[in-house]
Amino acid sequence: MSAITWILLLAAALALLASSVVLYIRVAVRRTDQRFEDRTRREAEEIAEAERERIGEIERAALERLKEADQLKEDFIATVSHELRTPLTSIKGYASTLIRRQDELTQEERNSFLEVMVRQCDRLAQIVDTLLLVSRLEAGEIEGKHAYIGLADLLGDAAEASSDEDRFEIQVEGSAGLISDHFRVFHIARNLMENACKYSPPSSTVLVTARRNEDSFEIVVQDQGSGIAEADREKIFDRFSRLKAPDGTLASGTGLGLFIARRFAADLGGDIVVSEGPGEPWTGARFTLRLPPAVMEHRAASEAAPNPG
Repeated sequence: MSAITWILLLAAALALLASSVVLYIRVAVRRTDQRFEDRTRREAEEIAEAERERIGEIERAALERLKEADQLKEDFIATVSHELRTPLTSIKGYASTLIRRQDELTQEERNSFLEVMVRQCDRLAQIVDTLLLVSRLEAGEIEGKHAYIGLADLLGDAAEASSDEDRFEIQVEGSAGLISDHFRVFHIARNLMENACKYSPPSSTVLVTARRNEDSFEIVVQDQGSGIAEADREKIFDRFSRLKAPDGTLASGTGLGLFIARRFAADLGGDIVVSEGPGEPWTGARFTLRLPPAVMEHRAASEAAPNPG
């Protein structure tokens, strides 16, 4: 066989091999493209599925918030309706009796009826004030005005604003006070003090103490009730939250006092914590308001004030 023949055969073999290689490459490329398309499709499907799950979670969360909002609205209507109806019913009853039997009643009886009506009117006014306060709080319309506060005077004023003034024992270490927002601190103290009266025996004493620590200023309110279960110590700060009174019935009120108190404490950079009382006679709940250490003694405040002369 001549050299030319060998060359032609070799060329034909190389051409066949080249064609096979080209075909293999094309098949490999096609398979690679197919795998890439499959992988891309799977990734796209996984991304789409993840996005559907994310959207579903958002929808479920939104639905849950709507349900919570509806429940809050129902609780609000039920609570406020009951709290308004009670004093209104009392006022109407006593007023009707005065009208029908005014000639039969003694002056002492008439005065007693009028005193009850005034107390119920005060209760109505307090309910309305609380609702308006929450509305302003949620709208961010309560501005802070910081000034020196004498704690003995503030706690005394809070006691006087309560219907159980005689039940409070107030102890303030020294003549300490603090620089803070009087409006907020007053409402915190008043709400904590009224809450303690509500959940303790009617004739029992409520101890209110104020003291300065190294890193905070504390107002502590302790009662002689049955205390608060640990599981409820955060729930009581929710809107419309009420526990059972000492007589076993659901306590009166709107359930907004502690909600307002903690929100005001947070506005001041502080907090309210609940714990058990230290023991006899303070066996009930112990509410502690902690505020930042912007505290000064009354004497220092007087020295810092400008001399009018």
